[in-house]
Amino acid sequence: MTIPFTAVQFSVYDHTLNFINPTRKYDPLSHVTAGGIAGAVAAAVTTPLDVAKTLLQTRGTTEDREIRRANGIRDAVRIIWKRDGWRGFGRGLTPRVLTFMPSNAICWMSYEFFKMAIQVQGGSQAPPRTTHI
Repeated sequence: MTIPFTAVQFSVYDHTLNFINPTRKYDPLSHVTAGGIAGAVAAAVTTPLDVAKTLLQTRGTTEDREIRRANGIRDAVRIIWKRDGWRGFGRGLTPRVLTFMPSNAICWMSYEFFKMAIQVQGGSQAPPRTTHI
């Protein structure tokens, strides 16, 4: 995962959880739902960056001279735009979303479970809610 992906994921998770579970009490269904939505949105938003990154990472294996000479994100974006337009930046969107959605749902549910388990075992109070931006 990248910094943009993680930034979007955490923001969407927090806002979604505040909407569907404003009390922030442990509720596996709300954590799975918010985590899945956060993963899907983060994957969708960062797909264009991932397409450009993939072009750069695979340029050594192609016969295409233009791709082989790509020298950074600007060149990758230019090549994708020239060849495929807006559609090119969405290549792989569906499998990416379908991969990240369930994995993030499980990840957030597990995180919230262990956070709750540690708090119960330690006898501590629930942590304060996160601040809104």
